[in-house]
Amino acid sequence: MILTFNIAYKTTDNSQMIEDTFALGKPKVVNLYDHSKKLLPIIEQKLLKMKIGQVTDYFTIKAKDAFGSWSKKAIQKIPKDKLPKDIFKDKTLKKQLLENGGGLVAQAPNGEVVPLKVLSINKNTITVDMNHPLVDKDLKVKLQLLNKEILLDKDTKQYLHVFSNTAQNRFEKYLEAIYYTFKNNKLVLSVVINNQDVTKMSKKELKNSLKKILYQIDEEIQSQLQSSINPKIKVKFIDEPIKQTNQIYKKEK
Repeated sequence: MILTFNIAYKTTDNSQMIEDTFALGKPKVVNLYDHSKKLLPIIEQKLLKMKIGQVTDYFTIKAKDAFGSWSKKAIQKIPKDKLPKDIFKDKTLKKQLLENGGGLVAQAPNGEVVPLKVLSINKNTITVDMNHPLVDKDLKVKLQLLNKEILLDKDTKQYLHVFSNTAQNRFEKYLEAIYYTFKNNKLVLSVVINNQDVTKMSKKELKNSLKKILYQIDEEIQSQLQSSINPKIKVKFIDEPIKQTNQIYKKEK
């Protein structure tokens, strides 16, 4: 799953305001559990505990937990033939390269696009500093959670589809419905059994038997996925058909 948050935030480095979406009135959309981008862990932890509308006080993120320390390894040489030739012929563009990077950027591990600092222009290469602009800086952050939405990513959709089909094939006789919810940001699968179909086994025996099969199904699916889903699985007994949102299977009458 992907948790999508609409947030407003202020970020300072104790000397100047870096970004203030409160003032701009434009919330930012951020995703958790989206493998292409990552938030700073401290901000993730804060968002998971926040309620919609809640505003935090300023809290400090130490440099080591934010963008780390300056690294010599981030000083890299880039071959000139990897860049447009015009920027070296035009004196203005060449000057811009040295003053502000001339628009050259790199992608940080968290998916953020970071401007490069050009240190020198050599005969066949240019030397750039790929350290994040905020390295070695403690940050102060203030958050407001404006909205929160749960989306199903590709792997979770595939998991639910395969789980439902396999469960139907294994014990359709007992199956009333399968639906999913999210509790404490974890996927919860509820497999619903109609009491009227329970005859030869006690509820406890049937529940344990079904749970064992369900977890076997889960293991089979997990081995085929590139990412881990690890849902909590419940077995429920009912007397009447249920009306439940997020159904992935309901027995036809």
